[in-house]
Amino acid sequence: MKLGIAGLSLAALAATSGVAAAQEQSALSMPTGSLQFVGITPCRVLDTRGNGFTGEYGAPQLAAGAPRNFTIAGQCGVPADAKGVAVNLGVTLTEGAGFILVHPAGTSLPVVSSVNYERSGQTIANSAVFPLGDNGGLTVVAGVASTHFFLDVNGYFAESVPEETVKSLNGLTGDLELVAGANVTLTPSGNTLVIDSLATPGPQGLQGAQGIQGPQGDPGATGATGSQGPQGDPGPTGPTGPQGLQGIQGVAGPTGATGETGATGAQGPQGLTGLPGGGAVLGANIGNTGDTFIPFYTFFTASDENDASMPVAAGTASRLVVRLVTAPGNNQTVTLFVRKNHQDTALTCSITGNAATTCSDTTNEISFVAGDRLSIRYDETNGTANSRVTFSMVFTSL
Repeated sequence: MKLGIAGLSLAALAATSGVAAAQEQSALSMPTGSLQFVGITPCRVLDTRGNGFTGEYGAPQLAAGAPRNFTIAGQCGVPADAKGVAVNLGVTLTEGAGFILVHPAGTSLPVVSSVNYERSGQTIANSAVFPLGDNGGLTVVAGVASTHFFLDVNGYFAESVPEETVKSLNGLTGDLELVAGANVTLTPSGNTLVIDSLATPGPQGLQGAQGIQGPQGDPGATGATGSQGPQGDPGPTGPTGPQGLQGIQGVAGPTGATGETGATGAQGPQGLTGLPGGGAVLGANIGNTGDTFIPFYTFFTASDENDASMPVAAGTASRLVVRLVTAPGNNQTVTLFVRKNHQDTALTCSITGNAATTCSDTTNEISFVAGDRLSIRYDETNGTANSRVTFSMVFTSL
């Protein structure tokens, strides 16, 4: 089918197609004047997926940012001298969001796109009118993301459309005379001759056989996401996880109530023999059996030795602990020495200052043989004698 439209400006049509001709500069760069439009049966010119198209008109897909030229003149009934085409163009199997730029071959890129796609796997089409450039071709560029591309032509623009003249009819040539018959009338009207049949139409014929199925169309757009399905049954319980780290220790609880008084213990060893003035002396048989805890209470004056020394059995003395009733005071020191045979030993400890009242020596140990004598020496520096000294130690017999 051919349809003639005289005096139509291709630039004006392109301005409505949403392509580069929307810019005045682009429209002026391809002046077309008045052209005639000829509609044709829609025909696919190219498909980068293949589908029977090869070479210039087939694979591969449009690579992002890489221009590709397609010769349209001479294809699908578009004459070689066509100035422009009306097309349907589209993308499919897109690889991401992008756009398609189309312009006449040999001209600069347009500033607007002809098709836009928003995601991977999309199929979308648009209609447009384009002037043809060098060699009757179009240049196509995929912006940002690569995609497959197809283009159908459904009409073209030309400067003139040749009139077709019937030169023969059923083998007759030259000037022919048309004569109305019994069932035909001829009605002239200006330059038009209407031929009409007077015969009664016959009955409708039988329906013809169904034609072969056409090729599969392009995939439709993806439908909307369906509503969320019901929640599935709970899965089986997973295995027990590893033991967690021990938590930090909690704060101490309140002190419990005082328990009942225990039963009275066994009779202890005999205490120390008293000294004049409230002092004390070790028992005479210290160290004869097992370990002996020796409490020792006495009064001392500065640089004084308890002369009440006593003989001991073979053994060791250790774990000296000393306690004062009051601290020595500022710049004052109290030292207690354990003596063997009236000689100071390493078993000693000192208390200094106005706060501390205790000291101990749990490191040193003194050995005795049978018959050695044990005594205590008290020394106070820069001060006066403390009112009372308490000390203890452990004697272990050998």
